[in-house]
Amino acid sequence: MTVTVPRRAGKPVPVPLSVLVVGLGDRRLAVPVAQIVEVARLVAYTPLPCEDPTNLGVVLHRDALIPLVDLARRLGARRAGPIGLPGLCLFVQTDVGDVGFPIDRVLGLESVLDDRPDRAVPVLAPAVLAGT
Repeated sequence: MTVTVPRRAGKPVPVPLSVLVVGLGDRRLAVPVAQIVEVARLVAYTPLPCEDPTNLGVVLHRDALIPLVDLARRLGARRAGPIGLPGLCLFVQTDVGDVGFPIDRVLGLESVLDDRPDRAVPVLAPAVLAGT
């Protein structure tokens, strides 16, 4: 998502998008900071029966049950092994509510001028995070 600010004369100037770059299996991905609720320790979660193997279950986070999704598996990233506990969890706000994603590492904050899917570190679209 590129945001532009119109200038009085000439072309609009792109406004950088702040993203958090995370490691997810063998991939690096960027998540817009505006969607991030928190990065927290994941010490336990409750598995729920589901036909979709990317839906891991639910996690209790700040007194609310939040769906936990294996984003690495959903995106086809390879992990060295199963999701380890304790681990890191990225909680994001989506159109369907908050969702948690186990992540392997936080790599840092960046500003990007575009969210093209062919970027070296792709910016995840809100629909991907929401699972739609």
